[in-house]
Amino acid sequence: MNNYFEIIKQLQQAVEFSTRENVELREQIIMMETQQDPQKNLKICNLQKKIIEQQQQISELKQQMLKRNQMKKEHQCNDDNKFLIEQMKKKFEEKSNELKRYQDMYEKARLNLKQTQQQVLELKEQINQQCQLNAQEQQKVTKMELLMKNARQQEFKQRDQTLKYNNQNKNKKAYLEQAIEMIIIE
Repeated sequence: MNNYFEIIKQLQQAVEFSTRENVELREQIIMMETQQDPQKNLKICNLQKKIIEQQQQISELKQQMLKRNQMKKEHQCNDDNKFLIEQMKKKFEEKSNELKRYQDMYEKARLNLKQTQQQVLELKEQINQQCQLNAQEQQKVTKMELLMKNARQQEFKQRDQTLKYNNQNKNKKAYLEQAIEMIIIE
């Protein structure tokens, strides 16, 4: 009988633990979803805009360089033109490097978002599995409680039958003792 109580107690503790774990996992999902969506999507959009702007600036600089190169071919370059061309080349290099940096940041943000989404999916799957385990554990607890109830009922029936049998034996013993006394007296 004590084993049944211990088993039920252990199963109830397992259900409580699983329920707490589910709550924690749900909180993690909510936290990850709130961290993921508004800020990261906004950062990604801003990075995409910056990349497009940088690409446009680079295209403009390339066109300016082409114009300068054509001018250089058409005219003899003086020192001022050479200086301007060098400045434009440097600016072009800077913008190219800046574009590459933005592209790298965009790619990292995109990968981070993808990983976060994967983690959210995994946590949701864990919660589903934990809910199924909780349901199974609850079914076991219910079955054990039903078995305990049936065992108690049988125990009470058996106790009642034993008391009834003992009372019958006492009555028979008293009757036999009276009969023996009557026989002895006669």
